Amino acid sequence: MKTFHSPSHPLAQSVSCGSIGQDAEDHWRNMATLSADYWWEMDSEFRLMKLEVLNEGASWLFEGSDSVGKHLWEIGFDLKTDNGWDAWQERLELHEPFRDVVLQRGVNNDSACYVSISGAPQFDENNRFSGYHGIARDVTEAQRLHNSLVRFRTAMDQCGDSVYLVDRGTMRFIDVNATAVEKMGYTREELLRMGPADLLKMPIEEIEKSYDAVIAAGDVGLKTESQARTKGDEAELIAEMHRRPLQDGNNWIIVSIARDITQRKQAENALNERNVAMRLVLDNIEQGLLMLDKQGNVLPEYSAAFEAWFGAPEAGHPFGDFLARIDEVFGVEFSMAFEQCLDGILPLDLCISQAPKVLHQDGRYYEFSYRAIVDDAGELTGMLVVVADKTAERERERLVSEQRETLTVLDKVVSDRQGFTEFATEAEELLVAISDWRATKVAVKRAIHTLKGNCMIFGVQSVADLCHDIESEMDDSDGLPLNGQVEKLKAGWEQLCRSLATIMGDRDQSLLEIGPEEFNAILEAALDERDHQEIATMLADLKLEPTVTRLQRVSGQAKSLAARLHQTDIDVIIEDSGLRLDPHRWAGFWSAFVHVVRNAVDHGLGNRVRHQEHDGDGGRLTLNTQVEGEEFVISIQDNGLGIDWKKVGDHARRVGMPCDTRAELEEALFTDGMSTMDVVSECSGRGVGLSAIRAACAANRGTIEIDSQIGCGTTFTFRFPRETMAATPSEYLKSGSCR
Repeated sequence: MKTFHSPSHPLAQSVSCGSIGQDAEDHWRNMATLSADYWWEMDSEFRLMKLEVLNEGASWLFEGSDSVGKHLWEIGFDLKTDNGWDAWQERLELHEPFRDVVLQRGVNNDSACYVSISGAPQFDENNRFSGYHGIARDVTEAQRLHNSLVRFRTAMDQCGDSVYLVDRGTMRFIDVNATAVEKMGYTREELLRMGPADLLKMPIEEIEKSYDAVIAAGDVGLKTESQARTKGDEAELIAEMHRRPLQDGNNWIIVSIARDITQRKQAENALNERNVAMRLVLDNIEQGLLMLDKQGNVLPEYSAAFEAWFGAPEAGHPFGDFLARIDEVFGVEFSMAFEQCLDGILPLDLCISQAPKVLHQDGRYYEFSYRAIVDDAGELTGMLVVVADKTAERERERLVSEQRETLTVLDKVVSDRQGFTEFATEAEELLVAISDWRATKVAVKRAIHTLKGNCMIFGVQSVADLCHDIESEMDDSDGLPLNGQVEKLKAGWEQLCRSLATIMGDRDQSLLEIGPEEFNAILEAALDERDHQEIATMLADLKLEPTVTRLQRVSGQAKSLAARLHQTDIDVIIEDSGLRLDPHRWAGFWSAFVHVVRNAVDHGLGNRVRHQEHDGDGGRLTLNTQVEGEEFVISIQDNGLGIDWKKVGDHARRVGMPCDTRAELEEALFTDGMSTMDVVSECSGRGVGLSAIRAACAANRGTIEIDSQIGCGTTFTFRFPRETMAATPSEYLKSGSCR
């Protein structure tokens, strides 16, 4: 036993127990050695005049003789009360006894030491106050356990689910979280005087039986659904319960996590009543909880769900490093965001918002959210990480997206079956071209860009998105698409075809469109016994497609694209001249023609809207087919801002192309990679479309003319030999096109 005192102090010899007597004091001190770590004495000015270490293991809490002669607040202790030393001194001035006052040395809750002191006032033989005598106990371990429980309570209170800890022996709650208090309508104190039988709508015998089953299940625990009553029976809740056992000595504690699924059940029941086959079943999604200290290191407290998903993180190590072992990019992004939190330059909420939110691992999607823990001064002291498994929700979104796309495509099929059939046939030909490993990069990019544009027009957004991703990858890698990407694209198309197989049937069926006037004209020619060649020509014309049908289809495509780009309604004027074309011979041209339409809507009319160059009229397109002498002519005119020839010239100079004359500028405009758009979008900006239409035009022996001035709109005119419009009747028979 070590004793430290201050014999030089004038009161050192006069302090005694007064009326208690020396024998009683000695007896008291002897008893104190059985329950305390220190015996201490203060003088009337509350200075520590004597200190006896009763437990050598606790001697490090005080600094020995350096502590004697000083006030407690002078030797490095803080008082663990809200009012501090001033309030405690006021109590000492009243000469009142005190008990179990906790003092702290050190500021970090995980490394500080704590001592609990109790004291009684002393008076001399004249009943004058002479100081305090008392004992002290080392309560460091107990206080650290309390701090850990406070952190655990904080984590529980942040959980969106109700958490209950139940003593199996007494069937009473020993702890609940804030969500449970909010859901049930009771105060925490009220709930801690109750048990599960007071809330659940089932006999206590069944509850006890279910708890025994949870204990038998071990760490896996059990999941059930239960009905509960709120305070005053104001509402009935349906909860999804996940219970796990926790052994505390000889006692068992049942940890119950209750998720309120009342609304989900109501939604499921309503959905089942409307359409049982289409109802959505929500998977159980547990939350992962994890605490970090102010340096971003993992604290020992984290949920079992987190460990089940990602493994056990090592306490005291950076959480960013742990995440980087799962996903390197995700881990680095988290570390950077947390470092900004520590820098204190940007607002804390802004720094946290920059932390990564979604982690994709082994086919599952996890959503991360972060809540800062701050002190009274607003300084970061830690962070709570909450993780939710969003896999089921992502899957539901994918299914809903697929259903929406299928309905959109079905609408296109119903309204324009022939057009969709041509689109499907062309799409399969383009997929073959994309899959050809012998093809050039230019040819593949044209095929992908054309397929993307047609898919967007007909509402097949999933395939269009895949095309867009492949285009981006090809731009980055400067090579052909990877086999895996092509196979994914083909699989997406095949999935759509399977969905439409029942409705579409045989796409090869040939249907003839004939109006009353045409029918009457053929009948009249036959009755008049006109020349066989004339009648044959009239019959062969029935296999041709009216250009008005095609132009109307293009009009719908233009309006759909304008709506997609959030433009105002556009006016489309059609001038078809009553002409017909061979649909097979012209399928490739019309497929590529969509690029010109997209350019007119996005570049021409879109720039007009973006630059607010309105003249009182809305956007307008004019589509025209006509015969001029021995030429068949197709044209498309917009009232947009026109082609920015300066940008065309700038691009041409960058790639080393001549651009001094108008002819050279037009040649550059049709070159692969040419675009006047500053940013690549899903609709345009890659410089592929015009090169594709020039190739399709050349395949039909055509030429292209451009008339465009800034602010005056643009007209593309395509000229073809008249004989390319359709084959003669005999040519039809030889080619088999009449079948």
